[in-house]
Amino acid sequence: MNKPKKDLFLIDSEDLICGVDFDVVTDTPYDEDSVEHSFEFENHEMDSELAVILGLGVVKNLHTEYDYYIYNASNDQADNFGFMNEFTRISVYYQITHPHYDDKKLEEFIIGTERGRMFLKKLQTVDSDMPFLRLKEIFDRKRGNVVFFNRNL
Repeated sequence: MNKPKKDLFLIDSEDLICGVDFDVVTDTPYDEDSVEHSFEFENHEMDSELAVILGLGVVKNLHTEYDYYIYNASNDQADNFGFMNEFTRISVYYQITHPHYDDKKLEEFIIGTERGRMFLKKLQTVDSDMPFLRLKEIFDRKRGNVVFFNRNL
């Protein structure tokens, strides 16, 4: 079972105005009609490059210094799989930027199946193996840290 992500928050974006409440800091589209929420990562330095590769964008809060949020810049929310696409993007971003977190279901799907790897590639806006390789490195390192105990003692 995964531990809850206690440093990840959903921010309602429906009443926020671009240029008044926030500015987009990545070269990504921001459709005010389709972006209903953003994600805040507490005590976290944003990885804008990774976010953009995954189809996410970054906005800066204009009311609070050093306050940034991530949003789904891919405009695929209307798709039947929109929620799953966004959830997977955020899960991959979170796992890569929080390598001590252990998302076993993400590992099983993305690392453990060809279908998962193809799905990750489909979500990306840039053709890059970087997200997959970083995930694989994180999960391989975790597997290397397992210590087995003899239960017959």
